[in-house]
Amino acid sequence: MSQKRTYTIDKGDNMLQQVYSQYVINFEENADLIDYINVFKEKLAPFFNKKAYTVVGLPDSVPVPSELPRIIAVSSNGHSSLEVNLRQICLNIKFDDQYWNDFDKCYQYMKKRISVLDEVAMEIANDKIFFNGIVTQFVDEQIAEPTAYILQHMYREHVSKNHIFDVLSKLTYVKDEVYYINTTINNARKDLQQECLGVQLDINSRYWANYSKESKYANRSIIQGTMKLYHEVVMQHLAEIEKGELAIW
Repeated sequence: MSQKRTYTIDKGDNMLQQVYSQYVINFEENADLIDYINVFKEKLAPFFNKKAYTVVGLPDSVPVPSELPRIIAVSSNGHSSLEVNLRQICLNIKFDDQYWNDFDKCYQYMKKRISVLDEVAMEIANDKIFFNGIVTQFVDEQIAEPTAYILQHMYREHVSKNHIFDVLSKLTYVKDEVYYINTTINNARKDLQQECLGVQLDINSRYWANYSKESKYANRSIIQGTMKLYHEVVMQHLAEIEKGELAIW
């Protein structure tokens, strides 16, 4: 029987599992979103059954926040779900044990769907895209003492783990004055007895949307660059992030 690793062990091997990912693309509000329902059905037909869509009916006489979903779809196996409001498309993906340990397989699954969603968003918004982003949750169940592990790797001064129930460390990097790379490490808890290490990676082009003086809209190169940067970080730098390091420059 294999033993769980403690926080002092050398982390040369990677035991992280990819359990969940979310992709969002945010665009100029389009009040006629429902008119594009057939565009979603046709272009996403390989991934969502055409009968899987729900159009949310909302009263015209009552002001409704634009953030409320207007279009919802769930894949046949329930691994992917789609939520669309007047200004954003959101794709949620839950990976199972056929994918957890194969990051490239997860990436290919995401990429096929995201590339289509990008094209749909550009059509809906007439290329007026503000930003896009990917958030992925990883867990490492082989670290037996995640709280102690985080305290050792993320804090310079000695901090006693006594009486600490939760611990979280978040770092935000800026890449090429376009992208944010957000890394969050915390102790994830299934119950009071069972803990594991959680690593969240959030890469998005919101820095460009917030600070660019050239244009408030992201072009196709920026949108596609988000996915490329995500792939680079996951495939080459994930172990660094788990140890509180990131050497991407």
